[in-house]
Amino acid sequence: MDLFKAVAFGALGFAACLALLLVAGRLYVRWHRAVISAVALMGLLLQGALWGGITCTLKRFEVGGSYFWLYAALVTSVIGTVWALFLLGSTMLSRRFTD
Repeated sequence: MDLFKAVAFGALGFAACLALLLVAGRLYVRWHRAVISAVALMGLLLQGALWGGITCTLKRFEVGGSYFWLYAALVTSVIGTVWALFLLGSTMLSRRFTD
């Protein structure tokens, strides 16, 4: 697998997880929102672990060049994970117990 395919699949994965969070934020049924938020959270955690591992490996081998896009992927993963945790927590702690 060449570099462009890996970056494209990574960007597609981030976009899919963030799109799931957008959809989950608009849902009214509690358990639907919780399940979709949990799936997006797992995807973002796996993406963060993958790109974090790649960043650490490249830094360990002292590979030169810019790490800008790797750091951008890590920041996106952290922001998305915080958003997913907030959405999941607000879903679980909401007052509407009838949904």
